[in-house]
Amino acid sequence: MSIVIFLFTTKNISIENCIFKELGSNGIQSAEGTKHLFIRNCQFENIAMCGITLGEHTCAWKEEKLKNHDFEIINNYLEHIGTEFLTCPAIFISHIDGLKLNHNTIRDVSYSGISVGWGWSTVTFGYEENFNIRNAEIAYNRIEDFMKLLRDGGAIYVEDGNIDVLNSKFITNTANRTGGA
Repeated sequence: MSIVIFLFTTKNISIENCIFKELGSNGIQSAEGTKHLFIRNCQFENIAMCGITLGEHTCAWKEEKLKNHDFEIINNYLEHIGTEFLTCPAIFISHIDGLKLNHNTIRDVSYSGISVGWGWSTVTFGYEENFNIRNAEIAYNRIEDFMKLLRDGGAIYVEDGNIDVLNSKFITNTANRTGGA
């Protein structure tokens, strides 16, 4: 399976003003060890899997160099995401310390618009804090026409996280009225 941009143990990466269209896998994927990643003003359309996948859900960060931190996903447009792999949200973020996920538009997804903090195990931060995500701000995102085919999700699906700001006023048209929040 091919990925347009794959990042592993990278730092200070900026992806701006790009178009990801008609893809059979993820648009952007970052595994472990990514620091200071900025994704801004990009367009993702007709993507078979996730538009953006950040973090490794199986990683427990045993080594400092494998920690992910300081991601900004700002002002992106994602439409028709998860067209072949129906359990893929438009944006998937696993273990991370420091996230700004703001002013994005997500439309027409079979599952959740944004999934944050999902992983097989929690991560130990300083002072023996155990979370999957810490120091996160998720705000001012527009999410429309989500949960079109699946249940047990939502516009913004958060698991085991420490989210400082969670504010998205523009959530409309959940297609599956029997599940999700």
